[in-house]
Amino acid sequence: MPDSVEIYMALPGQKLEDGQMTVSGDIDTREDAKYDAEQRCAQNPKFEKVVYYVTSDSGDFKTFFSYTNPNVQAKPGPSPGGGGAKKSKKAKKKVVKKTMWQKFRSVFEE
Repeated sequence: MPDSVEIYMALPGQKLEDGQMTVSGDIDTREDAKYDAEQRCAQNPKFEKVVYYVTSDSGDFKTFFSYTNPNVQAKPGPSPGGGGAKKSKKAKKKVVKKTMWQKFRSVFEE
């Protein structure tokens, strides 16, 4: 029975260290870890990997359980038709309104 378990969750192509990390004291067995991993992947189907590490007070850690999401939802990539580059939108010119003073002066300048 581990004292505490560090849980690392990573997205596709992401290192475990760069993913999310949480600590749990409720996971006692590998079956608990498997159930927890399935629940985490159901809540966030973008997680590809969930790994559980047992930590000790001396700072040592050991892999307790590892789960790979079979139904991972990858980020949508570019469409496979080429399609070319995006069309850039033309910037609209901002209409500069005259101030009251400019309107007043224009009457006398003509």
